[in-house]
Amino acid sequence: VYVFHRDNATAEFSTWTQETRISPPDFRVGGAEFGYSIALLGPSDAIEAHELERKKTYTLVIGSPEDDALGDGAGMVYVYKSREKCLDPCHFGSCCKREWYLFQNVSFKDMICGLSAPGPAVPFACPLNDVEKLPPRRFGHSVSVFEKEIAVGEAPHQKHIKKTRNGYAYLLRRTNPLASDDIYVPDQVLKAWDEGDVPENPLNGGNEFGTSVAVDGNVVAVGAPGKYGKDRIGMNNAGAVYVFKRASRLHNFMPEQILIPTERGMGFRFGRQVRLH
Repeated sequence: VYVFHRDNATAEFSTWTQETRISPPDFRVGGAEFGYSIALLGPSDAIEAHELERKKTYTLVIGSPEDDALGDGAGMVYVYKSREKCLDPCHFGSCCKREWYLFQNVSFKDMICGLSAPGPAVPFACPLNDVEKLPPRRFGHSVSVFEKEIAVGEAPHQKHIKKTRNGYAYLLRRTNPLASDDIYVPDQVLKAWDEGDVPENPLNGGNEFGTSVAVDGNVVAVGAPGKYGKDRIGMNNAGAVYVFKRASRLHNFMPEQILIPTERGMGFRFGRQVRLH
């Protein structure tokens, strides 16, 4: 993942300069698709000089859906933070720069079992503790971040789908919204709420729910480009977008509406990408 910064965010003409290249935290194997999905969260105001801007904290979420640490294609999501690092003493030149460091990594197992360490205080036994390798979920195929939440989607390859299987989207939240260094913890799992009402897709066997995700405030949008259109015959991969909403940060996200365009046909794959604002 390559990070570029602008010399002056408020100037009419400004130069973008490569700041760093972020590599996977380890180099065990190739093909992890580190950087397949990315999401960046930073200050909302434009800051004139880069010398002032680099003091701000940024959050960079990176999806690595083919990460094999927990199984072939199980996937992983990495959360990086930024901070200013200065040489002391400084003898000449620019002695301060922005440093990106690995803040947290999250897997599908974390979403199911929680982040707590094993021990007598754990209230339940994780059902995945005895699983040697997780299935190829491609956890991290899509990511989105907004203030206190991170949304993660999964999208298995067709070769991994042996039967009808619909995807999921996952939400994490900061434990303490007032503290910038608090980790993200599993909060909620979302799925298509009309699965039983839709006929099986004869081509790929799944709605691919979670292929794209977006979170913004109290709204979450999840794309399902493999959804079979039950309104017309032969609507394989017509696609749809599911919108979830919550009353406040104290509530869970609940189903609100399924978005379907008026012009739609076989192979449209509506919902392949989603954005919220």
